[in-house]
Amino acid sequence: MLKKILSNIYYRLPAFLGVSVAFPCRNVVFELEYSCNLNCEMCPYRKEVSLTRPSGTDLKPLDKDEVIRLLGRFPKGSNMTFTGGEPFLKEGILEILNAAAGSHNVTIATNGTLITEDIAGKMVRWGVKLIGLSLDGPENIHNDIRKDPQAFGKLVNAVELINEQKKKRGAEYPRVNFNGVILRKNFDSLYKNIELAKALGVNSHSFQIFDPSWSRSGWRLSDEINTGEKVIEQVETINREELKKALERLMHAAKELDISVNIMPPLTIEEIADYYDRRFDIGRWHCFFPWSTMRISPYGEVFPCLNFKIGNIRQQSPAELWNGPGYGRFRKGLKKATLFESCVGCCKMIREESA
Repeated sequence: MLKKILSNIYYRLPAFLGVSVAFPCRNVVFELEYSCNLNCEMCPYRKEVSLTRPSGTDLKPLDKDEVIRLLGRFPKGSNMTFTGGEPFLKEGILEILNAAAGSHNVTIATNGTLITEDIAGKMVRWGVKLIGLSLDGPENIHNDIRKDPQAFGKLVNAVELINEQKKKRGAEYPRVNFNGVILRKNFDSLYKNIELAKALGVNSHSFQIFDPSWSRSGWRLSDEINTGEKVIEQVETINREELKKALERLMHAAKELDISVNIMPPLTIEEIADYYDRRFDIGRWHCFFPWSTMRISPYGEVFPCLNFKIGNIRQQSPAELWNGPGYGRFRKGLKKATLFESCVGCCKMIREESA
């Protein structure tokens, strides 16, 4: 409890005070790759990379040595998340994970299809804290959404390999979390995700609302803050009553099988139904993410969340960028607006009464 209170003070106090600076950054998301071995129909990166990058951004990707050197620029014990695209496509990913786990808390978000026995063993041995695995539903639905007839089987195999290695070494970590996006194609079968999580001994399951935004990666960074994208108008609709019944069944299964479930952002069932009815009360939500977390693109470009250009870690240090003019401008704008229209659909939103 004390740890949570101190964490909230550290990450939220500057935002509460309305200042444009933040305490030293201890949460970093490395988007290591925008390429992927799957072609998931709801993936925002798939849409982003189909577009041409703006002129003047023909940068070389960070190599593994650059990433490893960067790890030492953040306080020891920081939280390092590695994602993509598919992070296991990154050349040198194992060296990166080994270096990161030696001094930081490591999370990796992956589709699970590339995890081998060797990789599973190393993640257990190195003490990776959390592996987030994408699960969209039972086998036929998951494979259909992922556009790969073997995706489900490879995912299940990854969990089994991780569990075997943990048992072999008597290890608690990495903990495994399934994550699923609520879609028209899978909403009425998501309770089966809970059943699979229980059967495989998965620690927890998170569910995200569908986010159709084109503004959440470092692929097409802009010098201007995108404040007005009408995300809600792009949300695919789902029959309200059917969705509510499906979500109630999901939550009942989680309670019965004792699986921890996290809805991102923390919407109620009624609010999720509103969202898929293209209705959202933006005035009830806040965000502290730009005061707590830095995102770094595969090219070393730093951005807060929406694709607003802060700078590049090849030209400036993370500390200079973190409390530099770019972040200051973004934080001031967000504090004044409370939440941008473009933020709707993001899993990092926080309910007003929790702020």
